[in-house]
Amino acid sequence: MKFTSKFHGGIKALVDIALYDEGDGVLLKDIAQRNCLSVRFLDQIVASLRKNQLIFRNKGYRTGYRLTRAPNSISLYDVYIAFEGKLDVYHCVDKVTPCAGSPTCATHFTLENLNKELTLLLRNQTIGEVCQLQAHLNHQSELKATGSVNEN
Repeated sequence: MKFTSKFHGGIKALVDIALYDEGDGVLLKDIAQRNCLSVRFLDQIVASLRKNQLIFRNKGYRTGYRLTRAPNSISLYDVYIAFEGKLDVYHCVDKVTPCAGSPTCATHFTLENLNKELTLLLRNQTIGEVCQLQAHLNHQSELKATGSVNEN
């Protein structure tokens, strides 16, 4: 199973906004530059994040995007849903396509359980937690660049 580039980019954009918003929002070009994303691709990402009410655009000259709520209240599941709609690891667990063999199919039960566990994992990880890790990594990188970190 692979996550899409849009899901990955959505997480990056939300973390960037959370870390760099100082009240006026964060400009699209700045998010793109810091995260090595094209503005064109980021435009698509931002459209989905806005549609799913995870971010909004401040009104006014030279204003940017802001989170609609605190980073700790935005789960990775929220981000996933913004791009994929629903998490279903296989069509037989989506509840829309009835699985004729589900009462006696071990594979169905296994995939259904995997779907529940993956959903729970994504719901329990927040943008706030990813921000904390990113801030820590940024700090370590700065220390290393200034020679303040012992390599041992």
